[in-house]
Amino acid sequence: MSVTFKIGEPLATLVGENSVTVPLGGATTVAGMLGEADRIYPGFYDEVKRGEHDLPYNIFVNDRLVHWEKVAEAPVKDGDKIFLFLAVSGGAVS
Repeated sequence: MSVTFKIGEPLATLVGENSVTVPLGGATTVAGMLGEADRIYPGFYDEVKRGEHDLPYNIFVNDRLVHWEKVAEAPVKDGDKIFLFLAVSGGAVS
């Protein structure tokens, strides 16, 4: 039983891949899964929470946005996909 993390940069550089599968290990929430991932990839949780330039990553479980204040109660189950990426903005300047 596991959850797959789909991750963007710079977190992908930390773990060496842009997709990792992490055993549930008894975790039932997003926060619990971040902890499980941190046990396998030290620094994972800190990077997700801090993010580049002190911006936290956006978190989605499957297609559902999870706000940071809800990670301790947002449920996860076997087979879920957790997407982690930094918000980006910008565009061409003419």
